[in-house]
Amino acid sequence: GATCLMGAGATMERNKPIVLVREADPNKGGLSMRRVREECPIDLIPFVLDRGLPIITWMRVAAFQRVSLRLIAEGVLAACPGNNLAEGVLATYPSNNLLATTFGVHEMLGEVDSVGQAWITTNKDTAAKKLYFRDEVKCPDLSFATPISLVVSAHNWGAAELAAELIATFGEGIQISVADSADTLVAMFSTEQASRPFFLLYLNRNTFLGEDGVQLAAQVREMLKDHKPALILSHECDYERNACEFGNFFTTTPDDLVNSGLYSDIAVAFHEPPFRQVSYVEVALKLGAQHLRGEVL
Repeated sequence: GATCLMGAGATMERNKPIVLVREADPNKGGLSMRRVREECPIDLIPFVLDRGLPIITWMRVAAFQRVSLRLIAEGVLAACPGNNLAEGVLATYPSNNLLATTFGVHEMLGEVDSVGQAWITTNKDTAAKKLYFRDEVKCPDLSFATPISLVVSAHNWGAAELAAELIATFGEGIQISVADSADTLVAMFSTEQASRPFFLLYLNRNTFLGEDGVQLAAQVREMLKDHKPALILSHECDYERNACEFGNFFTTTPDDLVNSGLYSDIAVAFHEPPFRQVSYVEVALKLGAQHLRGEVL
């Protein structure tokens, strides 16, 4: 809008730091980066878009929104006068105690002075590590008491690659098996194991299409019939990785699977990094991951 352009113009004239945040949801006025560039005044493009500044996607789902907020805070800290984070930041204790508790301000500030201020010793490289939400769970906080068997379909485009991302994150705690037919899948779930296996269904714009889609549907039918609690739904939301709107699946998915409650459980959304780390945590918790302190979350 006009107010935003006025602010951006004044920021450029005074050569002030700028933190870029993009609304991605078209229902909330969001634009693609192509449209953003098309609508940005030519004189602002070099300052706003061509300096390689990170563009933070604004998320509305709470777990992902925390990442957006943290990235914004990192940008603000990096823009502190003199950019002298090597010494520290003078922080004021929030008057809202609930807000302070939510953001973990108690732990960050520790002792405050008589006017409610405290000095946070930090530096530019570690500032991000000091920003966190109270009770936030990150990938390094999780582990598996026993290895988890995760089954993917040979007919589910991209599922093996997503499983590889989970292995890269959690290591040997997750073991992958590939089922090439419905019969193979049934055999995998019929074999007695130390812990029950899980089936990862990866939803993207290629899911349930063509002959592979027919084979995948047969496998999912078996899961819905006898092993629905072990079915983990994941929805690709990164358009560079073949994402599509979730509503598309009600058109491409066989009707009997939809009517059998395939989508009755909420799918784990997989956004682009760094939001993807939140998705890894959500899947790990569904697989029974434990906090390193030992409790099941």
